[in-house]
Amino acid sequence: MECPNCQTINRSDARFCDQCGTALDATTRCAFCGTVARPGADFCDRCGRSLADSESLSPQDTLQKYIPREVLEVLRASQARSAMAGERRVVTMLFCDVKGSTMAASSLDPEDWAEIMNGAFDRIIPPIYRYEGIVPRLMGDAVLGFFGAPIAHEDDPQRAVLAGLEIIDGVEAYRPEVRERWGIDFQVRVGINTGLVVVGAVGSDLRLEYSAMGDAINLAARMEQTAQPGTVQISANTYRLIAPLFEVEDLGAIEVKGKTEPVQAYRVLRPRAMPGRLRGIEGRDAPLIGRDVEFGQLQTAVTRFLHGDGMVVTLLGEAGMGKSRLIRETCAYIEREAAGRSYHLYQVASQSFEASQPYGLVRQLLRQACGAQPNDRIETLRQRLDAWLERLGFEPEATAVLDLLFGLAVPVGQDASGGEAFRTRLYELMERLWQRWVAEAPLCLIFDDIHWMDPASVDLVLHVLSLIGSHPILLILATRPDETTPGWRLKQHAEQTCGRRYLGIEVQPLSAAGAAALVDNLLDHPELPASLREAILSRAEGNPFFVEEVVRNLLDTGAVEKAAGGGWVVRASSLDELEVPANLAALLLARMDRLSGPARHALQIASVIGRQFERRLLALLAGASEGLNERLRELEQAGLIQPVRSAPEPTYSFRHALTQDAAYETLLLRERRQLHLRLGEALEALYGEALDERAPELARHFELAGSLGRAARYYRIAGDAAFRLYAHDEAISHYSHAIDAALRETGNDDLLDHLYLRRGRAFEINGHYAEAINNFVEMEIVASERNNDLMRLHALMAHAQILFSGSVAFDAESGERLLNEAVALAEALNAVEAQARLKWIMMMRYLWTRRLEDAEQAGVQALALARQVGNLEQLATTLNDLCYVYMELAHFEGAEPLISEAIELWRRLDNRPMLANSLSTAAMIHLFVAHHSETIAAASEAYDISSAINNDWGVAYSQTSLGFAYYDLGQWDRAIEAAQLALDYGRKSGFIVPEYWCNAFLGFLYADLGDRESGLAAIDAALARDSDQLASFYAQLIAARINLYLALGELDAAEATLAEHGHAFADKPTWFYGRALVELVEIRLAGVRGQHDAAETHAGALASTLRSLGALRHLPDVLLAHAHALAAQNRFEEAHLKLLEACDEAQRLNMHRVIWQVLAALGDVCDRLGQTDDAAGYRTHARVCLEQVAGSLNEDRRTLFLNQAHVRQLFD
Repeated sequence: MECPNCQTINRSDARFCDQCGTALDATTRCAFCGTVARPGADFCDRCGRSLADSESLSPQDTLQKYIPREVLEVLRASQARSAMAGERRVVTMLFCDVKGSTMAASSLDPEDWAEIMNGAFDRIIPPIYRYEGIVPRLMGDAVLGFFGAPIAHEDDPQRAVLAGLEIIDGVEAYRPEVRERWGIDFQVRVGINTGLVVVGAVGSDLRLEYSAMGDAINLAARMEQTAQPGTVQISANTYRLIAPLFEVEDLGAIEVKGKTEPVQAYRVLRPRAMPGRLRGIEGRDAPLIGRDVEFGQLQTAVTRFLHGDGMVVTLLGEAGMGKSRLIRETCAYIEREAAGRSYHLYQVASQSFEASQPYGLVRQLLRQACGAQPNDRIETLRQRLDAWLERLGFEPEATAVLDLLFGLAVPVGQDASGGEAFRTRLYELMERLWQRWVAEAPLCLIFDDIHWMDPASVDLVLHVLSLIGSHPILLILATRPDETTPGWRLKQHAEQTCGRRYLGIEVQPLSAAGAAALVDNLLDHPELPASLREAILSRAEGNPFFVEEVVRNLLDTGAVEKAAGGGWVVRASSLDELEVPANLAALLLARMDRLSGPARHALQIASVIGRQFERRLLALLAGASEGLNERLRELEQAGLIQPVRSAPEPTYSFRHALTQDAAYETLLLRERRQLHLRLGEALEALYGEALDERAPELARHFELAGSLGRAARYYRIAGDAAFRLYAHDEAISHYSHAIDAALRETGNDDLLDHLYLRRGRAFEINGHYAEAINNFVEMEIVASERNNDLMRLHALMAHAQILFSGSVAFDAESGERLLNEAVALAEALNAVEAQARLKWIMMMRYLWTRRLEDAEQAGVQALALARQVGNLEQLATTLNDLCYVYMELAHFEGAEPLISEAIELWRRLDNRPMLANSLSTAAMIHLFVAHHSETIAAASEAYDISSAINNDWGVAYSQTSLGFAYYDLGQWDRAIEAAQLALDYGRKSGFIVPEYWCNAFLGFLYADLGDRESGLAAIDAALARDSDQLASFYAQLIAARINLYLALGELDAAEATLAEHGHAFADKPTWFYGRALVELVEIRLAGVRGQHDAAETHAGALASTLRSLGALRHLPDVLLAHAHALAAQNRFEEAHLKLLEACDEAQRLNMHRVIWQVLAALGDVCDRLGQTDDAAGYRTHARVCLEQVAGSLNEDRRTLFLNQAHVRQLFD
């Protein structure tokens, strides 16, 4: 038999399709006796009735006798509301079939079999209707029941199971009668499943040919087919919804035809004697009852605020616990307590659709502060912002910042990454704004639903949070307990940093007394029947929203009614309904099903628009505004929506997000697509002048509409805007959506090229190198599939660039392969601009693999090409990175003009991350030539910029040079702090260089302190970080370890280290600084060994090299070591002269870490020369310098430093 739905060929006696579950009984059956007629017959050959009557009077018509009157009225009302129109529903389906019906029917007269089945239907159908399900069709001897469509209940799964158990019990009682009268064993089996289906009515009046399509109905049929006779078998989908309520037998996983994996099944035995409870998951506003403690804490915070104290208060609680109600009561309390005093109060709530819109909450706040409306035109918004800023006394530059924030202006010619400058200016403006507000009056800011707060707004609020410590600012934050959301960082930061100014309030479920008082308040009468009160309270479990919804549902359904003489009348049948676990989504759907058809449709359309919706948009999508006000009033009265504002455009909001979700999920996919398309086009027409600000919203609507080209375009606009604002998390999200949309269309290769490159860069800046690499690998695959060689070239270059960066992603071998492939492709395409970038990447390859001469040559060529094509960004990048090569070659005079030009270019391009990078490079150059003040100035500016834009890599790089500078200046605690900051942020961002550079430097610093444990820990930490770049720093780290042992007098340990790692010294680093450091330690080691001639010769040669190159940082150290070698040979006059030379250099360079050592050595040499007065003077001066160094240390380090033998000797 062929299935009329999916055309699958089934067995000849099959009643259901084994692929889609559609009924296959296509024969004509007499409506009066149930006999199957022969093909072509006009009359029944059993009872003589006309078969034409059977066509006009279908088996469904006979169902009316089973439908209780009250249920029939509900069905008629549902049909009048168009609730049987096609839509998506989560439905619980019940299949019931007779075991062995074909064999039984063949052995009986058709009239007898019809009588048996009529008796069976009397026992199968009534339980379904009793539990307010429906029977959409009779299929021979099988019955299909729906629970949840066309009328939904909060407990449809439980109703279906109860009906199934009653069916089994009823047929079991009927079984002896059948056996006695007809001599056959009559049994049925029931299968139940819950799932999403598409439902809709076919036919008219009450002939409920109600169809359902979807895999869920197929699985329900499979449950019935595999059930044992006389049992109810349910799927795991249904079991999860009724588990606490019934005793079941776990049948394990069973094989089901059409399913690739076995399906878990359960046999329902009976209802539990002590059923458990299922809780609701969402909440709604409720009267402020049972919140005395929480509100008292808020009142205390308000009192402190009004008396000049700053406070941060967090309201933490699950959805529905009454956080928003507490906020409204707090606002009213402030108004009362202020008693005529001035104050500022602004309350905004994060929206779920704003979670990926940078500064969404900040824009809400500023709109509210200046009196603007979300739908104001550009001129109106600008006028309001300008007037507001002028009133507050802000300069015109502030207007430019807000113009960019609201998308009122875009900087002409500005590179996309220039938004970092905007970010800094916005932060400064907001900080000053809060200060201006507070200067006028105390400021209360309330941010609700911060679990939906966008990361950019979170970062901004974190920036200004410190003002609360010194200003009368009350900040109230309401959030759900979700640690994965960006807003959670606000709670954590306030908790950790605000001390006594922080108050955390956990909003817990109501006590039994509080919930009971809430019920009394909602029903406005304390004299409730005990049974009703207990039923509600046992179901609510203290969630105020659930209490409110249960009570409202009872009133709406008429389950409780006001008695004529007062009090309440309860319908007995309604209390059974309350014994079922709550299902909040089903509860809302049930309330929707009681709306009029037009109001219900309006609610569904509004759900497409969003949590908040303007009346005019709703009218546009609904097709007409006639009668719309009545529908909105009906929705308000039903408690599903609430007005937000009446002017300039009436705007409404769903009372809860779950209401919106429930309404949206009922729409058919094709209807959703049509509505999203119309909405997107309506928004384009209404907001044509401000589309960029609405780009995320437009992109989402067009994506859901299936208009992928427009979706990709708006996601790109949204991503670029986020990238300009340095909101890279949001940018990545938008670019990913854009890529997904763009990949499903053709002819948009340029767009994909841009999206992949920008997303990869955002990943890289965030330190997510694996994701960046995967992005470029995917880009290369897409380019190959589209035969786009230029796009593939861009992917290869971007990928290779990451592999040759100073990050954890460094991979010389893979980078080499990609680079060679890119070079060949660029030559084939004659891509000159790409060749400029490739030469730069080659330079970085040679730099990190220590082929420095090749790196210099490639860098010079890259510079020439970048200047030729006029690519300023590539030019500045190459200038900066060529400085690394020159530093390695000790060509500092050549590096200084390059880095100056790079810094100037980055300032002109307003590229904040790269400006910080070049400033840190300049700091490094200044460090090597011992210009410490210039080092600190450049590094500090780099740090300030990087911190402002959350550039972790930049922070790490800036602190690297800063630590060295403070070490030389004798400010050792600050040096350790800077080095640790570089290490922390380097690990956070994946910047590997500080791990080696800073730990080696700490090894030398801890040697001066005499801290063996910390020194070895730092060196070992670096050696443990195995990477391709370790080889470049290996000798430096071994030198730091040997130097530490020498400083501690552990010559054997130093010799053992040298014996184990001698190859590191034999093959000295090719780069200058590492080589100089290794040679300095070699000189010190020779001196300790007594090889003074060798130490003298080596020191003289190294000092000469340092002078010739201008690399003066280690010159005083080398001169001091040279003097020690001379003194050890009793050549005190020469040693004295060498020490004077070292002293002049150390003092000229302000190197306090060396000065005291040189002065102490001068004292010793002068003693040997008999110059006792001079010796005493040098020692006095040495002690002064040493005390300055010791004074920079904390107590523990100072004690450790001063207890070293050579330090104590100076004081003794």
